[in-house]
Amino acid sequence: MAATLALGLTQTPVAQAAVMEDRVQVTIQHVDNLYDSNKWREALTYLEQHRDTADPELLWRLARLCYKVHCFAYTGWWWSAVATSIVH
Repeated sequence: MAATLALGLTQTPVAQAAVMEDRVQVTIQHVDNLYDSNKWREALTYLEQHRDTADPELLWRLARLCYKVHCFAYTGWWWSAVATSIVH
């Protein structure tokens, strides 16, 4: 089924797929930039809107961010506890 554009024109399924692929690539680039800048929570929040996608690239990045945020939170807590016990 073709999508109707604002001027009454229709967009073919091939064109729709190309637009979706462009959106995915823009999302991947944005998330990768946030990840490389160590803004993992911000990247995770941004990517969570795509959690129902079937795109493996987005799902892989979502899984990587969940792991990174969880590990960072855990090791941050653990190191804090170790530092506190050493000081006291």
